[in-house]
Amino acid sequence: MGKFLGENLGKAFAAQFQRWNINLIIPIPLHHLKKAERGFNQSDYIAKGISASSGITLSTKAVKRFRFTQSQTTMTLKEREENIEGAF
Repeated sequence: MGKFLGENLGKAFAAQFQRWNINLIIPIPLHHLKKAERGFNQSDYIAKGISASSGITLSTKAVKRFRFTQSQTTMTLKEREENIEGAF
């Protein structure tokens, strides 16, 4: 489903991506414990779909996560900034 969503996003935003001059897509990595719990990283699949439909290069090695962070679904912007500080 993530790849399908990414492909559709890539098609829908193709013109915008051109204007932004994007040359690399980097999915945000999950901490290994979160990935083991979930079984997959949805940002990987979405990024693969965008890359496939837009032709923009994908790199899954450009960013490394160094520490576990709490879910940010209920956090304010300030709390989110503090939560990810030093995580990558």
